[in-house]
Amino acid sequence: MSDVLSSPLRVGSATIRNRVYRAPVLEGAGSGPDAADTFTKAFVPNARHGVGLIIQGSACVYEEGRTSPGMTLVHTRELMLAMAEMVREVHDAGAAIFLQIGHGGIYAMEGWHEPYASERKGPLLAASPLPLTLRPSFRGVPVHVMSTDEVHALCRRNGEAAGWAREAGYDGIQLGSANACSTSSSRRSTTAAPTSSAAHPRSAPTSCGSSGSTSPTTPGPTSRAR
Repeated sequence: MSDVLSSPLRVGSATIRNRVYRAPVLEGAGSGPDAADTFTKAFVPNARHGVGLIIQGSACVYEEGRTSPGMTLVHTRELMLAMAEMVREVHDAGAAIFLQIGHGGIYAMEGWHEPYASERKGPLLAASPLPLTLRPSFRGVPVHVMSTDEVHALCRRNGEAAGWAREAGYDGIQLGSANACSTSSSRRSTTAAPTSSAAHPRSAPTSCGSSGSTSPTTPGPTSRAR
């Protein structure tokens, strides 16, 4: 087992030095000028102590759509490139780093968390009409069911963010698909049938390299307790 854990792994064009990884969690770095430093303090010690792959916790590809105040925004190239020095330090310590990206959909904090709710610029984005069981919770909150074109636009934004991530030096991206993500909402059987005809991708690590999205055929990385 130890030989497997210590063996390298290829994910697309990225090479991971072993099968030990830090799972994406909410680091609470936010989007201020000290966000990169917060990530550096969390990730570089992990890399120095042998973690092969670090997956940075979910970052939002639109200005609105975070599910927590501590989530990081990467809806502009400038914000993404602000992470470049942190990424370089992680690489210097020996680890690869992926960035998880996504959008909170109907669970975005603009629907419930102050002051974000009262400062909301647009409606919450939904993949489908709200189920009857959820509608009382959203009374008074504007919810917009995305059209096919809008779903395509969200997909394109994820692609743009992936390109910026590559420019910043990240080794790959991960499309978030937890309960609070628009990707997951598009797939759950508890949600009404989507009103758009766009296909919704499965969550999977995606290399930023030229070989595109791939999945390893050998046992994947193993989570390491922090």
